[in-house]
Amino acid sequence: MTVLRLLLVFLTLIIVVLFSASFLLNVYDARAYLQEQLESHAQDTATSLGVSIAAVQSDDIAIIDSMIDAVFDRGYYQQIIFTDNDGKVLVNSEQPVRLEDIPGWFVNWINLDAPTATTEVNQGWVVLGQLSVTSHPGIAYRDLWRKTKSNLVLFGLVAAASWLALTLLLKLILKPLSLLEKQAKAICEKQFEVQPQLPKTRDLRRVVEAMNRMAKRLQHLFNEQVEIIERLRDQSHRDHITGLPNRQAFDNRVNAWMESEHGESGGGLVLLQIRHLEQLNLKQGREAGDALVKQIAEQLTEVFHRFPGHVVSRRSGGDFAVFIPRMSMELLQNTTEVLYRQLIGLQLLESIHASDSLHVAAVLRLNRCDLMQLLTDADISLRQLQSRGVNGWSCSKVEPEQASCMDWPANKWHQQLKSILTNKSLILYNQQIYDNKRQLLQREILVRIQLENDIISAGVFLPMAERFGLAEEFDKLIVELVIQHLLQQPADCPYCVNLSPRSLQSESFSNWLLDKFDQHRSLLSQLVFEVPEYCVQLALPIMQQLATRLSKLGGAFSIDHFGVGANAFAYLQSLSVHYLKVDSSYLKQLLDSKDNQFFIQSLVQIAHSRDITILVEGVEAEDVWQLLLSLGIDGGQGYLLHRPESL
Repeated sequence: MTVLRLLLVFLTLIIVVLFSASFLLNVYDARAYLQEQLESHAQDTATSLGVSIAAVQSDDIAIIDSMIDAVFDRGYYQQIIFTDNDGKVLVNSEQPVRLEDIPGWFVNWINLDAPTATTEVNQGWVVLGQLSVTSHPGIAYRDLWRKTKSNLVLFGLVAAASWLALTLLLKLILKPLSLLEKQAKAICEKQFEVQPQLPKTRDLRRVVEAMNRMAKRLQHLFNEQVEIIERLRDQSHRDHITGLPNRQAFDNRVNAWMESEHGESGGGLVLLQIRHLEQLNLKQGREAGDALVKQIAEQLTEVFHRFPGHVVSRRSGGDFAVFIPRMSMELLQNTTEVLYRQLIGLQLLESIHASDSLHVAAVLRLNRCDLMQLLTDADISLRQLQSRGVNGWSCSKVEPEQASCMDWPANKWHQQLKSILTNKSLILYNQQIYDNKRQLLQREILVRIQLENDIISAGVFLPMAERFGLAEEFDKLIVELVIQHLLQQPADCPYCVNLSPRSLQSESFSNWLLDKFDQHRSLLSQLVFEVPEYCVQLALPIMQQLATRLSKLGGAFSIDHFGVGANAFAYLQSLSVHYLKVDSSYLKQLLDSKDNQFFIQSLVQIAHSRDITILVEGVEAEDVWQLLLSLGIDGGQGYLLHRPESL
């Protein structure tokens, strides 16, 4: 029972007890008063009527009868009887007691006595007889009943008004308690809210002030912890001048991409080298060299930010590398040219006064490849450029050994994708996700299509679908097929469905998704919707709204490839997320990388404090899995645990 309800019950009981006592006292006082009035009334009437009868001739019974009737007819008497000295009744006027408008229980409770007053009628020294007058209690009952009803109505109105006033007053006084409860729950979820309005009551004000101080202190400690984790991660994974991923982070992320199913689509690699950087350092100081490196990093970030999943890295000195997954030759060539033209105009670069200070080489592979081979191809192109002795750029394509659908012209791709949507010919696979006890936790839905004689993964065809504006239609089809499957065959665990960035940035798709599961609420609890981390960073407000609405309907929300972005912990305080999947790049060299181990362990501690489940992807070795378990992860997926299979 809440404090408010407890106080209301207690105060209501007090009001009822006080009124009941007051009411009973008033009733019994009124009863005693009316009883005395009835006795006095009977005695007065008997005395006055006896005097009147004494003035009449004793044998004139008719006049005496008339006098008694005149008094009796006034209705205040139950009986008036006049007897002679021998007890013979000479006159008797009597009426029954009828209480038609008064409840019987009230009459039985009050139980007024009908008093009888007796007096002798004398003429001089001669006793003529005896007169008895009995008052009628009906009027007393009616008066008392009317007063009782009035008191009850008055009490009801006063009690209702008092109860309402007490409720409002107590709610106002105890409102800080509900805010304190909300504040405490928020603190448990690492949301350190502060109550701006302090209560007026001194005791509650002190409690709220103490909670505010605690929230601020905890927020400070939490932010310090997050900053330390981010700083240590940056020291091991980022270049300290530009803030870009370093060589190790770049290699781990690209290798993880290539080894995943997305790697089937290949990608482009851009190598950029600034020569004679040491001359700039000698002439203008190291600050000028650092400024040039920062400007180049900013230009690279600006040019490639629109490509999902890209990785920009400073490898060493004036060497930079950019990996762009799922690229076309035309787009890579245009982007490389734009990058070169923006960089060649940098003032600090011109101050080197060398005609061979900038070289940009890009290579493209349209199928799965090895990073070292891709780096080798790009390095060869870069050396060929430098051998010319002038600034320049180049873009080349490494032809696959076998023909690939990535070589198809745009119109053929568009036609094939539209046909798949029309025929709803998607092929659903699943990969099982296990918890830390190797019990089935989820099944991640993987999508395939058949093009000619080949089965093509989502990592190949979905980028093309986004290019033609069909990603939203594919996501809708995937969701509908999963719903259809669940209706036919109930799931033994939740299904994890990936949503594309283009769909998540569409308000119409969000509304469609919520309307769809408003019709199938029982199925929503069997689904987990997953989005990549970079998508959350691009559209955080939309993600917050969608995640909150899905949670209210009973659904779950997950973030994939977590940890590759800058300030990875920043949005966890504002996003209602149920699962985090650590990017597989952190599993590369995990056994030897104390930094990666520290990051995963710290992430587990922070996530568990917010009731977020930590999963890892790309588990392929038993010793890595055992190390992850010792770091506290909740589960994972990968070829070690389960290979994809048809749904």
